[in-house]
Amino acid sequence: MLDRETRDRIMLILRELPGRYGITVVHVTHDWDEAYSLADRVYVMSVGKIIEEGEPEQVFNRPRSVFTARFLGFQNIIRGIARGDLVIINNEVELSINGNADGEVYVCIRPEWIRVMPYGGIDVKNQNVLMGVVNEVIRSRIGYQLSVSVSKDLVLTALSATAFKPGDKVLLVIPRESIHVIGVNNAVKM
Repeated sequence: MLDRETRDRIMLILRELPGRYGITVVHVTHDWDEAYSLADRVYVMSVGKIIEEGEPEQVFNRPRSVFTARFLGFQNIIRGIARGDLVIINNEVELSINGNADGEVYVCIRPEWIRVMPYGGIDVKNQNVLMGVVNEVIRSRIGYQLSVSVSKDLVLTALSATAFKPGDKVLLVIPRESIHVIGVNNAVKM
């Protein structure tokens, strides 16, 4: 394990090697930051098979499989039923999505795509606003990871710059474009 400063310097060197020498470099890693910052193309493998490949933006933000979504940090992966531009979760929570889908889907939302606000009146258009109660708070160097109960059977993980505490009522604001759906029949689950 390298110290942060040395690692950052090596990352710069690794990034410039292919261009300087006109070579292709295959970099194998489980570190998302390394893969995202170094790759022109990302390949996700499981049990010796390529599960997914594409440009970093596509693979990290719009994966085609549940396996890839989990592997690359989507902590909120929930099964639901899509009807056009709406997804219903547990017959009680409705989320508006960009685009259209029909049938059973997995709803995939990264914790950092959810904005957490204190409970109260807000005017937010074209976004999903869910009321919830904070269950757990984990402090990290980039903020606070919150576990929030939205309903009896739906708990979402979100990141916040604000230090909420268990029991606090909050609003979770989720932009339509931040909700990624994967059709159950198209999803590689592994």
